[in-house]
Amino acid sequence: MAQLPLQAVLFDMDGTLVDTERLWWEAVEEVAGRPLTEADRPEVLGRPVEHTAHWLAATTGRPAPGLAEALHREFADRVRA
Repeated sequence: MAQLPLQAVLFDMDGTLVDTERLWWEAVEEVAGRPLTEADRPEVLGRPVEHTAHWLAATTGRPAPGLAEALHREFADRVRA
């Protein structure tokens, strides 16, 4: 079977086609080591991973680069599952 060349990429950044917001929230909770609250929402949703990692670093005392890697890993694991 011949492979067709890639003709388009779709970025679903607002959860219209795939609801990943819940998966991201769960990943951040796992990395934070605590349940998130409504007060956390502005720092977690709609932000780049690096922003959330720096915010977690400020609240946990852990280094931001390691937190960013953990966020990527946790989120990817949830999407794959």
